[in-house]
Amino acid sequence: MRPVDLLKEAVSAVDEANVPQDLREIAFTKVLEFLQANSDSSQAKNAQIFPEKSAGIDSGALSQIASKVGIEPHLLDRVFEESKDGLIFSGDAKAFGSTKAKMVQGIVLLILAGRRWSGLDNGVTTSDEIVRAEVDRNSLLDVTNYGKHISALKPYVTITGTGKNATYKIKHDGLERAKQIVQSLVSGS
Repeated sequence: MRPVDLLKEAVSAVDEANVPQDLREIAFTKVLEFLQANSDSSQAKNAQIFPEKSAGIDSGALSQIASKVGIEPHLLDRVFEESKDGLIFSGDAKAFGSTKAKMVQGIVLLILAGRRWSGLDNGVTTSDEIVRAEVDRNSLLDVTNYGKHISALKPYVTITGTGKNATYKIKHDGLERAKQIVQSLVSGS
């Protein structure tokens, strides 16, 4: 099937389903992916239809996060990047506030949520090593106050153990808060 035919069919399917306006982009993308997977198109045509994917911008983890948060995958570069070690925060930590505590808490919450949304945490806990490395990568690691900064996240995160032996599991309220933060960072507000 030609790319233009796939696009027309996806538009038709979304229209026929009476998808609400705020979900049309996501629905269109999913229908188009389904049609593409079920067509006899070559990989060259796939690259023409989804150039972001062939360029590496819209990878699996980022697509999953975008789907869970309800935003366009290409906008996630304002918040996350994939690295060889997993997921990293790519935004400006100052967006969380002017104190180191607020910046650390914002980054930790987003990293834990991003790992959950993308499946990188496999539905279990994330080690302090991963969290601490991301805080350090953002030049915010203050070993004296790090534990206090993390403890303030208890309404959003289940913390098991202490110090470098701690593990973290994000709660439902943490995911909801992180979703609000991502949408705010993406919209620039």
